[in-house]
Amino acid sequence: MVRIVLMIVFGFLISCSSKKTEYSYLGNMEELLPWIDKSGIKEINHPAHPYAVFVDTTREFSYGFRAYYKDIRPKNPKKVEASCNVYPYNLPNQVQLVVEMKENDTTIFWKSEKISNGKVAQWNNIVIRADIPQNLPPNVLIQVYLWSPAKEAALGDNFFIKFQ
Repeated sequence: MVRIVLMIVFGFLISCSSKKTEYSYLGNMEELLPWIDKSGIKEINHPAHPYAVFVDTTREFSYGFRAYYKDIRPKNPKKVEASCNVYPYNLPNQVQLVVEMKENDTTIFWKSEKISNGKVAQWNNIVIRADIPQNLPPNVLIQVYLWSPAKEAALGDNFFIKFQ
């Protein structure tokens, strides 16, 4: 249920760029609070990030972005760019931003990116750019989230996903 609500919320946050072949989705955790289960969000009282998603010893995957391929505009995008601000408590670590495409629990595409040249206890930007596999079935689920396979703690905010 929470994931469905999150998908709806991101649908409301759709913003078109000036080009007709690009669409982007922005997820600021403060704006999403009324719509999602607050157990996946932490209040951190940072001026630029009052709330953030998190991964830690109890939560391996964070909230993020979810949409079905059939609902993405423009239809049949060729590229995706995803980014997120991440606040790590230690470096190096295994915390990663992930772009994943699944059909019926079968992964079709998966790519991740770790913090490179980042700083501890500061907001770092992670960016993933990838070509989208062509001829995807309409019911493929596209997800963008933080993953902490070693269950290390980090915060995330300002997810930005662009399709073109």
